Amino acid sequence: MRKLIGICLVVLCSACAKRPVLAPSDIEYLSMTDVPGYGQFEVRFSSDTDLMRMFQSNLGKDQASDGFTCYLDARINLSERHGESNYLIGTVEELDRPGSRGKYQYFTRLIAVYTDHEYGSNTFPNAQELLVLLKARNALACRFHASDYFYGPYESNPIGIPSSEFVRVIEQRGNR
Repeated sequence: MRKLIGICLVVLCSACAKRPVLAPSDIEYLSMTDVPGYGQFEVRFSSDTDLMRMFQSNLGKDQASDGFTCYLDARINLSERHGESNYLIGTVEELDRPGSRGKYQYFTRLIAVYTDHEYGSNTFPNAQELLVLLKARNALACRFHASDYFYGPYESNPIGIPSSEFVRVIEQRGNR
């Protein structure tokens, strides 16, 4: 019985180790606008890759989730989010497949979040707090991310979105 359990564990572990590698996709920032009344940023971006069907196309599996995150505490050449506290996050929706310029186009509505890692709580910075963080940076490292129940997380290559774009949207809100 122990041998059977041992063999099963080896088979299961070897199946995980042989996951196909999905190359990170390149994404391109297109534009940003305000979402009136919600304090959100609508960011549009594109990719040569069909991000919404990436797992289906490459692995024959459905995506469990997808999103877009911009990190307020990280450099542009960011490799992982672990430990980051201030970020903008949202889910991704498709705009056009493939759109003008032969690329897939997407949009996300981002909200600002502060995560307190010590207590495990999230709060939402107000516009003034967010402006302080944004004005301290030239650009924000942003990326698309997705996951599948069995494959695990996937992340695109990071892009830099000028922080001045976010500042512009916040300042436009204040002028209304």
